[in-house]
Amino acid sequence: MNQQNRRLIMLGIVGVVVIGLLWAGGWYLANRKFKLIQTTPNLQGDVPSSSGTIKLEFNKKIDTSVEYTDNLAADMDAVQGIDIEDKSVLIHLKSPLDIERTYHIVVRDIKSTSGQTYTIDFVFRPKYVPFNKLSKADQEFQTSQTDRNNSEDPLAVFLPYQGSDFYLAGEYGVNDEELPIFIVNAQLFLRSKDLGPNRSAAINRITKSINDFIASKGFDPAKYNIRYNINEVPSAAR
Repeated sequence: MNQQNRRLIMLGIVGVVVIGLLWAGGWYLANRKFKLIQTTPNLQGDVPSSSGTIKLEFNKKIDTSVEYTDNLAADMDAVQGIDIEDKSVLIHLKSPLDIERTYHIVVRDIKSTSGQTYTIDFVFRPKYVPFNKLSKADQEFQTSQTDRNNSEDPLAVFLPYQGSDFYLAGEYGVNDEELPIFIVNAQLFLRSKDLGPNRSAAINRITKSINDFIASKGFDPAKYNIRYNINEVPSAAR
Protein backbone atom coordinates (compact mmCIF):
# COMPACT_ATOMS: atom_id res chain seq x y z
CA MET A 1 0.00 0.00 0.00
CA ASN A 2 1.55 3.28 -1.08
CA GLN A 3 1.66 6.46 0.94
CA GLN A 4 -1.15 8.13 -1.01
CA ASN A 5 -3.57 5.26 -0.30
CA ARG A 6 -2.69 5.31 3.40
CA ARG A 7 -3.35 9.03 3.46
CA LEU A 8 -6.77 8.55 1.84
CA ILE A 9 -7.67 5.84 4.35
CA MET A 10 -6.64 8.06 7.26
CA LEU A 11 -8.68 10.94 5.88
CA GLY A 12 -11.66 8.60 5.54
CA ILE A 13 -11.30 7.42 9.14
CA VAL A 14 -11.01 11.00 10.38
CA GLY A 15 -14.10 11.94 8.37
CA VAL A 16 -16.13 9.09 9.89
CA VAL A 17 -15.01 10.05 13.40
CA VAL A 18 -15.92 13.72 12.84
CA ILE A 19 -19.34 12.81 11.46
CA GLY A 20 -19.92 10.50 14.43
CA LEU A 21 -18.96 13.22 16.88
CA LEU A 22 -21.22 15.74 15.18
CA TRP A 23 -24.14 13.27 15.23
CA ALA A 24 -23.54 12.43 18.90
CA GLY A 25 -23.32 16.12 19.76
CA GLY A 26 -26.55 16.87 17.91
CA TRP A 27 -28.31 13.95 19.61
CA TYR A 28 -27.09 15.11 23.03
CA LEU A 29 -28.23 18.69 22.49
CA ALA A 30 -31.61 17.59 21.12
CA ASN A 31 -32.27 15.30 24.08
CA ARG A 32 -30.90 17.74 26.62
CA LYS A 33 -33.60 20.22 25.66
CA PHE A 34 -36.92 19.92 27.51
CA LYS A 35 -39.55 19.46 24.83
CA LEU A 36 -43.06 18.26 24.09
CA ILE A 37 -43.04 14.94 22.21
CA GLN A 38 -46.72 14.33 21.45
CA THR A 39 -50.28 14.99 22.55
CA THR A 40 -53.32 12.73 22.89
CA PRO A 41 -55.57 13.57 21.15
CA ASN A 42 -53.52 15.14 18.39
CA LEU A 43 -54.03 18.89 18.87
CA GLN A 44 -52.92 19.52 15.29
CA GLY A 45 -55.91 17.57 13.96
CA ASP A 46 -59.57 17.14 14.92
CA VAL A 47 -60.02 17.16 18.70
CA PRO A 48 -63.00 14.89 19.50
CA SER A 49 -65.71 16.53 21.57
CA SER A 50 -65.64 13.42 23.77
CA SER A 51 -62.11 14.29 24.96
CA GLY A 52 -62.32 14.79 28.70
CA THR A 53 -58.54 14.82 29.16
CA ILE A 54 -55.62 16.02 27.06
CA LYS A 55 -52.32 14.22 27.59
CA LEU A 56 -49.07 16.10 26.96
CA GLU A 57 -46.02 13.82 26.78
CA PHE A 58 -42.55 15.28 27.33
CA ASN A 59 -39.07 13.83 26.99
CA LYS A 60 -38.21 14.39 30.67
CA LYS A 61 -39.86 13.77 34.03
CA ILE A 62 -42.12 16.55 35.29
CA ASP A 63 -41.56 18.29 38.61
CA THR A 64 -44.53 17.35 40.81
CA SER A 65 -43.85 20.03 43.43
CA VAL A 66 -45.41 22.75 41.25
CA GLU A 67 -49.13 23.58 41.48
CA TYR A 68 -49.76 23.83 37.76
CA THR A 69 -53.36 24.98 38.09
CA ASP A 70 -51.87 28.25 39.37
CA ASN A 71 -50.05 28.59 36.03
CA LEU A 72 -53.21 28.40 33.95
CA ALA A 73 -54.04 31.24 31.61
CA ALA A 74 -56.60 31.92 28.85
CA ASP A 75 -59.71 29.65 29.18
CA MET A 76 -59.26 28.77 32.86
CA ASP A 77 -62.98 28.01 33.18
CA ALA A 78 -62.57 25.07 30.79
CA VAL A 79 -60.04 23.23 32.97
CA GLN A 80 -61.15 21.02 35.83
CA GLY A 81 -57.68 20.05 37.05
CA ILE A 82 -54.13 19.04 36.13
CA ASP A 83 -52.33 15.81 37.06
CA ILE A 84 -48.72 14.74 36.55
CA GLU A 85 -47.72 11.20 35.59
CA ASP A 86 -43.97 10.71 35.20
CA LYS A 87 -43.19 12.51 31.90
CA SER A 88 -46.81 13.46 31.14
CA VAL A 89 -49.14 16.31 32.01
CA LEU A 90 -52.84 15.42 32.07
CA ILE A 91 -55.18 18.39 31.59
CA HIS A 92 -58.71 17.44 32.66
CA LEU A 93 -61.32 19.50 30.85
CA LYS A 94 -64.84 20.21 31.98
CA SER A 95 -66.80 17.90 29.75
CA PRO A 96 -68.68 17.47 27.60
CA LEU A 97 -66.85 19.86 25.31
CA ASP A 98 -68.90 22.38 23.38
CA ILE A 99 -68.50 21.98 19.60
CA GLU A 100 -69.66 25.59 19.20
CA ARG A 101 -66.75 26.90 21.26
CA THR A 102 -63.10 27.55 20.39
CA TYR A 103 -60.89 26.61 23.35
CA HIS A 104 -57.62 28.34 24.20
CA ILE A 105 -55.54 26.58 26.85
CA VAL A 106 -52.29 27.97 28.26
CA VAL A 107 -50.19 26.43 31.04
CA ARG A 108 -47.08 28.45 31.82
CA ASP A 109 -43.75 27.13 33.07
CA ILE A 110 -44.26 23.37 33.10
CA LYS A 111 -41.07 22.34 34.89
CA SER A 112 -38.85 19.30 34.39
CA THR A 113 -37.05 17.71 37.34
CA SER A 114 -33.83 19.15 35.89
CA GLY A 115 -35.22 22.69 36.22
CA GLN A 116 -36.06 23.48 32.58
CA THR A 117 -39.46 24.99 31.81
CA TYR A 118 -41.90 24.79 28.92
CA THR A 119 -45.08 26.78 28.27
CA ILE A 120 -47.90 25.13 26.33
CA ASP A 121 -50.30 27.29 24.36
CA PHE A 122 -52.86 25.67 22.08
CA VAL A 123 -56.16 26.53 20.44
CA PHE A 124 -58.70 24.00 19.22
CA ARG A 125 -62.36 23.67 18.31
CA PRO A 126 -63.90 20.28 19.24
CA LYS A 127 -65.50 18.18 16.57
CA TYR A 128 -68.00 15.37 16.93
CA VAL A 129 -66.28 12.09 16.13
CA PRO A 130 -68.13 8.79 16.83
CA PHE A 131 -66.23 6.59 19.28
CA ASN A 132 -65.77 3.85 16.68
CA LYS A 133 -64.22 6.39 14.31
CA LEU A 134 -61.58 7.56 16.81
CA SER A 135 -57.99 6.45 16.38
CA LYS A 136 -57.02 3.37 18.38
CA ALA A 137 -54.80 5.55 20.59
CA ASP A 138 -57.68 7.94 21.35
CA GLN A 139 -60.08 5.06 22.11
CA GLU A 140 -57.63 3.41 24.49
CA PHE A 141 -56.80 6.70 26.20
CA GLN A 142 -60.44 7.71 26.71
CA THR A 143 -61.25 4.26 28.10
CA SER A 144 -58.22 4.33 30.43
CA GLN A 145 -59.25 7.72 31.80
CA THR A 146 -62.79 6.53 32.44
CA ASP A 147 -61.50 3.42 34.20
CA ARG A 148 -59.04 5.42 36.29
CA ASN A 149 -61.41 8.19 37.38
CA ASN A 150 -64.63 6.26 37.79
CA SER A 151 -63.65 2.81 39.04
CA GLU A 152 -65.83 3.12 42.16
CA ASP A 153 -69.15 3.40 40.30
CA PRO A 154 -70.46 0.21 38.66
CA LEU A 155 -71.85 2.07 35.63
CA ALA A 156 -68.30 3.20 34.80
CA VAL A 157 -67.52 -0.29 33.50
CA PHE A 158 -69.82 0.43 30.53
CA LEU A 159 -68.48 3.91 29.77
CA PRO A 160 -67.58 5.57 27.49
CA TYR A 161 -70.42 4.43 25.25
CA GLN A 162 -71.33 5.55 21.74
CA GLY A 163 -74.99 5.34 20.74
CA SER A 164 -76.41 6.21 17.34
CA ASP A 165 -77.35 9.73 18.48
CA PHE A 166 -75.48 10.21 21.74
CA TYR A 167 -72.18 9.72 23.52
CA LEU A 168 -71.79 8.98 27.24
CA ALA A 169 -68.74 9.41 29.45
CA GLY A 170 -68.38 9.37 33.22
CA GLU A 171 -66.40 11.40 35.69
CA TYR A 172 -66.34 12.31 39.35
CA GLY A 173 -67.27 15.77 40.50
CA VAL A 174 -68.59 17.36 43.68
CA ASN A 175 -72.07 18.46 44.71
CA ASP A 176 -73.05 21.69 46.48
CA GLU A 177 -71.85 20.18 49.78
CA GLU A 178 -68.42 19.46 48.22
CA LEU A 179 -69.06 15.72 48.39
CA PRO A 180 -67.89 13.48 45.53
CA ILE A 181 -70.56 12.39 43.06
CA PHE A 182 -70.51 10.36 39.87
CA ILE A 183 -71.56 12.35 36.79
CA VAL A 184 -72.69 11.03 33.44
CA ASN A 185 -71.85 13.49 30.69
CA ALA A 186 -74.29 12.96 27.83
CA GLN A 187 -73.75 14.53 24.43
CA LEU A 188 -76.85 14.51 22.23
CA PHE A 189 -76.35 14.89 18.49
CA LEU A 190 -79.12 16.46 16.44
CA ARG A 191 -78.98 16.20 12.68
CA SER A 192 -80.88 18.06 10.00
CA LYS A 193 -83.99 15.90 10.35
CA ASP A 194 -84.09 16.63 14.09
CA LEU A 195 -84.19 20.41 13.81
CA GLY A 196 -87.06 22.86 13.48
CA PRO A 197 -90.43 21.58 14.72
CA ASN A 198 -88.92 18.11 15.34
CA ARG A 199 -86.28 19.33 17.80
CA SER A 200 -88.13 18.74 21.09
CA ALA A 201 -89.33 15.32 20.02
CA ALA A 202 -85.80 14.36 18.92
CA ILE A 203 -84.33 15.44 22.27
CA ASN A 204 -86.97 13.44 24.15
CA ARG A 205 -86.30 10.39 21.96
CA ILE A 206 -82.53 10.52 22.49
CA THR A 207 -82.91 11.17 26.21
CA LYS A 208 -85.14 8.09 26.46
CA SER A 209 -82.49 6.06 24.60
CA ILE A 210 -79.90 7.15 27.18
CA ASN A 211 -82.16 6.18 30.07
CA ASP A 212 -82.94 2.85 28.36
CA PHE A 213 -79.20 2.17 27.98
CA ILE A 214 -78.54 2.81 31.69
CA ALA A 215 -81.55 0.71 32.69
CA SER A 216 -80.40 -2.14 30.42
CA LYS A 217 -77.26 -2.42 32.56
CA GLY A 218 -79.34 -2.87 35.68
CA PHE A 219 -79.20 0.69 37.04
CA ASP A 220 -81.89 3.28 37.76
CA PRO A 221 -81.21 6.33 35.52
CA ALA A 222 -83.17 8.53 37.95
CA LYS A 223 -80.41 8.01 40.53
CA TYR A 224 -77.69 9.38 38.28
CA ASN A 225 -76.59 12.96 37.79
CA ILE A 226 -76.78 13.24 34.00
CA ARG A 227 -75.52 16.40 32.35
CA TYR A 228 -76.86 16.93 28.85
CA ASN A 229 -75.15 18.88 26.12
CA ILE A 230 -77.01 19.29 22.82
CA ASN A 231 -74.99 19.53 19.61
CA GLU A 232 -76.18 20.17 16.07
CA VAL A 233 -73.98 18.25 13.67
CA PRO A 234 -74.06 17.57 9.91
CA SER A 235 -75.66 14.29 8.92
CA ALA A 236 -72.40 13.29 7.24
CA ALA A 237 -70.66 13.16 10.62
CA ARG A 238 -72.65 10.11 11.62
